[in-house]
Amino acid sequence: MEEIITAEDKGANRQVRFQPQSGNLLAAATGNVINMIDVETSTIQYQLEGHAKDVRSMCWDTSWDTSGRYMASISEDCACIWSIEAGGKSVHQLQSSENMFVSCTFHPVYSLVLAIGSYRV
Repeated sequence: MEEIITAEDKGANRQVRFQPQSGNLLAAATGNVINMIDVETSTIQYQLEGHAKDVRSMCWDTSWDTSGRYMASISEDCACIWSIEAGGKSVHQLQSSENMFVSCTFHPVYSLVLAIGSYRV
């Protein structure tokens, strides 16, 4: 029988993403917070807090040498990069007052490249 994981009881109602390669963590966003849930124990390992507005999109790095070590998240006016190895610490933020951020994705080979989808306000 397949196991169905529901993140709703851990506060997820917007976005969910499994950690690539291992799948050990499930990133679950609600409002302006992302909960990193340990899949084996169903416990919240980290809470990523840094957005003032709701998280619209999030993605894991998938580069062969760093896969699952970093997560990026987007709210309408802020992009954050988080280090999972550093306990969910924010390692970079980009604020915008001219563009409305919508989505994000890491380059599949060059893990330091993050593309952000946006439109001018």
